[in-house]
Amino acid sequence: MTKKLLKPIALIVIIIVVAALTWIIFYGSGDADMVLKVPAGFVKLQSYLTNGLSIMPFETQIGILDAEKRYIYQTGFKNRDFIVRYDGEYYVNEEKIKEIAEVASIAPEQRLKTYSLGDAIEIRGTGEARYFVTINSLKEGETEPLGTDTLTTYTIKYTVTSNVPVDRDPMKTITAETELGVTYSLIDFIDTEIIRFQVRNNENIRDKITAIYLRSPDYPGLSYRVDVY
Repeated sequence: MTKKLLKPIALIVIIIVVAALTWIIFYGSGDADMVLKVPAGFVKLQSYLTNGLSIMPFETQIGILDAEKRYIYQTGFKNRDFIVRYDGEYYVNEEKIKEIAEVASIAPEQRLKTYSLGDAIEIRGTGEARYFVTINSLKEGETEPLGTDTLTTYTIKYTVTSNVPVDRDPMKTITAETELGVTYSLIDFIDTEIIRFQVRNNENIRDKITAIYLRSPDYPGLSYRVDVY
Protein backbone atom coordinates (compact mmCIF):
# COMPACT_ATOMS: atom_id res chain seq x y z
CA MET A 1 0.00 0.00 0.00
CA THR A 2 2.80 2.37 0.95
CA LYS A 3 4.74 1.60 -2.22
CA LYS A 4 1.65 2.28 -4.32
CA LEU A 5 1.26 5.68 -2.65
CA LEU A 6 4.92 6.56 -3.12
CA LYS A 7 4.82 6.20 -6.90
CA PRO A 8 2.29 9.01 -7.54
CA ILE A 9 4.01 11.19 -4.93
CA ALA A 10 7.38 10.67 -6.62
CA LEU A 11 5.82 11.49 -9.97
CA ILE A 12 4.35 14.70 -8.59
CA VAL A 13 7.74 15.68 -7.13
CA ILE A 14 9.44 15.05 -10.48
CA ILE A 15 6.84 17.18 -12.28
CA ILE A 16 7.31 20.03 -9.79
CA VAL A 17 11.11 19.88 -10.11
CA VAL A 18 10.98 19.88 -13.91
CA ALA A 19 8.53 22.80 -13.89
CA ALA A 20 10.74 24.76 -11.49
CA LEU A 21 13.86 24.16 -13.60
CA THR A 22 11.99 25.19 -16.74
CA TRP A 23 10.88 28.43 -15.07
CA ILE A 24 14.43 29.19 -13.91
CA ILE A 25 15.86 28.53 -17.38
CA PHE A 26 13.30 30.68 -19.17
CA TYR A 27 12.48 33.41 -16.64
CA GLY A 28 14.42 33.07 -13.42
CA SER A 29 17.85 34.36 -14.36
CA GLY A 30 18.99 37.97 -14.55
CA ASP A 31 19.43 37.62 -18.31
CA ALA A 32 16.81 38.33 -20.97
CA ASP A 33 13.90 35.91 -21.09
CA MET A 34 14.29 32.96 -23.43
CA VAL A 35 11.50 32.52 -25.96
CA LEU A 36 10.47 29.59 -28.14
CA LYS A 37 9.74 31.86 -31.10
CA VAL A 38 11.12 35.25 -32.14
CA PRO A 39 8.39 37.86 -31.53
CA ALA A 40 7.06 39.75 -34.51
CA GLY A 41 9.02 42.93 -35.16
CA PHE A 42 12.18 41.66 -33.43
CA VAL A 43 15.62 41.35 -35.06
CA LYS A 44 19.05 40.14 -33.99
CA LEU A 45 20.75 42.72 -31.77
CA GLN A 46 24.11 41.80 -33.30
CA SER A 47 22.99 43.09 -36.70
CA TYR A 48 22.79 46.63 -35.24
CA LEU A 49 26.12 46.61 -33.43
CA THR A 50 27.84 48.53 -36.21
CA ASN A 51 29.29 52.01 -36.66
CA GLY A 52 30.53 52.07 -33.08
CA LEU A 53 27.29 50.97 -31.42
CA SER A 54 28.03 48.51 -28.60
CA ILE A 55 26.43 46.97 -25.52
CA MET A 56 27.38 46.77 -21.86
CA PRO A 57 25.52 43.99 -20.04
CA PHE A 58 25.08 44.03 -16.29
CA GLU A 59 23.50 41.49 -13.97
CA THR A 60 19.93 42.62 -14.63
CA GLN A 61 20.38 45.52 -17.06
CA ILE A 62 21.71 46.11 -20.54
CA GLY A 63 23.25 49.39 -21.68
CA ILE A 64 23.74 50.52 -25.27
CA LEU A 65 26.70 52.80 -25.97
CA ASP A 66 27.54 55.10 -28.85
CA ALA A 67 30.86 55.36 -30.68
CA GLU A 68 32.33 57.44 -27.84
CA LYS A 69 31.29 54.77 -25.30
CA ARG A 70 28.64 56.99 -23.75
CA TYR A 71 25.43 55.40 -22.54
CA ILE A 72 22.60 56.16 -24.92
CA TYR A 73 20.00 53.76 -23.60
CA GLN A 74 19.63 51.40 -20.66
CA THR A 75 16.85 49.00 -19.70
CA GLY A 76 16.26 45.81 -17.75
CA PHE A 77 16.85 42.42 -19.30
CA LYS A 78 13.29 41.56 -18.27
CA ASN A 79 11.90 44.25 -20.58
CA ARG A 80 10.32 41.79 -23.03
CA ASP A 81 8.96 44.70 -25.07
CA PHE A 82 12.57 45.41 -26.04
CA ILE A 83 14.78 42.34 -25.64
CA VAL A 84 14.50 38.55 -25.51
CA ARG A 85 16.77 35.53 -26.08
CA TYR A 86 16.26 32.99 -28.81
CA ASP A 87 18.61 30.17 -29.79
CA GLY A 88 21.43 31.67 -27.72
CA GLU A 89 21.21 35.18 -29.22
CA TYR A 90 19.64 38.47 -28.23
CA TYR A 91 16.72 39.75 -30.28
CA VAL A 92 15.43 43.30 -29.88
CA ASN A 93 12.47 45.37 -30.99
CA GLU A 94 13.49 46.61 -34.44
CA GLU A 95 11.63 49.92 -34.26
CA LYS A 96 13.27 50.78 -30.92
CA ILE A 97 16.79 49.70 -31.86
CA LYS A 98 16.56 51.76 -35.07
CA GLU A 99 15.67 54.80 -32.98
CA ILE A 100 18.51 54.09 -30.54
CA ALA A 101 20.98 53.73 -33.42
CA GLU A 102 19.80 57.04 -34.89
CA VAL A 103 20.20 58.82 -31.55
CA ALA A 104 23.65 57.26 -31.09
CA SER A 105 24.71 58.57 -34.51
CA ILE A 106 23.88 62.19 -33.66
CA ALA A 107 24.86 62.20 -29.96
CA PRO A 108 28.62 62.88 -30.40
CA GLU A 109 27.94 65.91 -32.62
CA GLN A 110 25.19 67.15 -30.30
CA ARG A 111 27.58 67.10 -27.34
CA LEU A 112 29.82 69.57 -29.19
CA LYS A 113 27.05 72.13 -29.71
CA THR A 114 26.61 75.03 -27.32
CA TYR A 115 23.56 77.12 -26.48
CA SER A 116 23.16 80.46 -24.75
CA LEU A 117 20.87 81.83 -22.07
CA GLY A 118 17.45 82.42 -23.57
CA ASP A 119 17.77 79.80 -26.32
CA ALA A 120 14.85 77.38 -26.70
CA ILE A 121 16.56 73.98 -26.65
CA GLU A 122 14.79 71.08 -28.32
CA ILE A 123 15.45 67.94 -26.33
CA ARG A 124 14.71 64.66 -28.03
CA GLY A 125 12.72 61.97 -26.26
CA THR A 126 11.34 58.57 -27.18
CA GLY A 127 9.56 58.32 -30.51
CA GLU A 128 8.15 61.65 -31.61
CA ALA A 129 8.46 63.24 -28.15
CA ARG A 130 10.24 66.60 -28.16
CA TYR A 131 10.69 68.78 -25.07
CA PHE A 132 11.68 72.44 -25.17
CA VAL A 133 13.71 73.91 -22.31
CA THR A 134 14.97 77.47 -21.96
CA ILE A 135 17.54 78.49 -19.36
CA ASN A 136 16.48 82.10 -18.84
CA SER A 137 18.99 83.34 -16.29
CA LEU A 138 21.66 82.39 -13.77
CA LYS A 139 22.25 84.57 -10.72
CA GLU A 140 25.04 84.31 -8.18
CA GLY A 141 23.61 84.66 -4.69
CA GLU A 142 24.74 84.50 -1.09
CA THR A 143 27.97 82.96 0.09
CA GLU A 144 28.00 81.16 3.43
CA PRO A 145 30.84 79.59 5.45
CA LEU A 146 31.43 75.84 5.47
CA GLY A 147 34.29 75.11 7.82
CA THR A 148 37.35 76.68 6.22
CA ASP A 149 35.54 76.82 2.86
CA THR A 150 32.51 78.68 1.53
CA LEU A 151 29.40 77.75 -0.43
CA THR A 152 28.00 80.12 -3.03
CA THR A 153 24.40 79.59 -4.10
CA TYR A 154 23.41 80.04 -7.75
CA THR A 155 19.79 80.43 -8.79
CA ILE A 156 18.68 79.37 -12.25
CA LYS A 157 15.37 80.38 -13.78
CA TYR A 158 14.04 78.25 -16.60
CA THR A 159 10.94 77.29 -18.56
CA VAL A 160 9.89 73.87 -19.82
CA THR A 161 7.10 73.05 -22.26
CA SER A 162 3.96 71.67 -20.67
CA ASN A 163 4.17 68.34 -22.54
CA VAL A 164 6.99 67.09 -20.28
CA PRO A 165 5.76 64.19 -18.09
CA VAL A 166 6.68 64.45 -14.40
CA ASP A 167 8.83 61.31 -14.60
CA ARG A 168 10.58 62.61 -17.73
CA ASP A 169 11.48 66.13 -16.58
CA PRO A 170 14.96 66.84 -18.04
CA MET A 171 15.59 69.34 -15.23
CA LYS A 172 15.89 66.48 -12.73
CA THR A 173 19.19 65.38 -14.26
CA ILE A 174 20.62 68.85 -14.92
CA THR A 175 24.24 69.46 -13.89
CA ALA A 176 26.45 72.53 -13.68
CA GLU A 177 30.10 72.81 -14.67
CA THR A 178 32.45 75.38 -13.19
CA GLU A 179 35.34 77.34 -14.61
CA LEU A 180 37.74 74.84 -13.00
CA GLY A 181 35.91 71.87 -14.53
CA VAL A 182 34.09 70.70 -11.40
CA THR A 183 30.62 69.21 -11.93
CA TYR A 184 27.78 69.86 -9.48
CA SER A 185 24.30 68.37 -9.22
CA LEU A 186 21.38 70.61 -8.31
CA ILE A 187 20.55 70.92 -4.60
CA ASP A 188 16.81 71.53 -4.87
CA PHE A 189 13.83 72.70 -6.87
CA ILE A 190 12.39 75.96 -5.58
CA ASP A 191 9.35 75.56 -7.84
CA THR A 192 8.63 74.55 -11.43
CA GLU A 193 10.67 77.47 -12.77
CA ILE A 194 13.59 77.86 -10.36
CA ILE A 195 16.42 75.53 -9.27
CA ARG A 196 19.58 76.09 -7.24
CA PHE A 197 23.19 74.93 -7.24
CA GLN A 198 25.92 75.49 -4.66
CA VAL A 199 29.58 75.89 -5.57
CA ARG A 200 32.35 75.30 -3.02
CA ASN A 201 35.30 77.67 -2.73
CA ASN A 202 38.09 78.50 -0.30
CA GLU A 203 40.49 81.34 0.31
CA ASN A 204 42.82 80.06 -2.43
CA ILE A 205 40.22 79.15 -5.04
CA ARG A 206 37.46 81.26 -6.54
CA ASP A 207 35.34 79.13 -8.82
CA LYS A 208 32.05 79.87 -10.60
CA ILE A 209 29.48 78.15 -12.82
CA THR A 210 30.18 78.60 -16.52
CA ALA A 211 27.96 75.98 -18.18
CA ILE A 212 24.76 74.02 -17.63
CA TYR A 213 24.20 70.54 -19.05
CA LEU A 214 20.78 69.17 -19.91
CA ARG A 215 20.15 65.57 -20.89
CA SER A 216 17.40 63.74 -22.71
CA PRO A 217 15.26 61.95 -20.10
CA ASP A 218 15.04 58.94 -22.43
CA TYR A 219 18.55 58.94 -23.88
CA PRO A 220 21.03 60.09 -21.18
CA GLY A 221 23.98 60.21 -23.58
CA LEU A 222 22.22 62.92 -25.57
CA SER A 223 23.35 66.08 -23.78
CA TYR A 224 22.94 69.82 -24.39
CA ARG A 225 25.41 72.43 -23.16
CA VAL A 226 24.31 75.95 -22.22
CA ASP A 227 27.06 78.51 -21.72
CA VAL A 228 26.09 80.98 -19.00
CA TYR A 229 29.14 83.27 -18.94
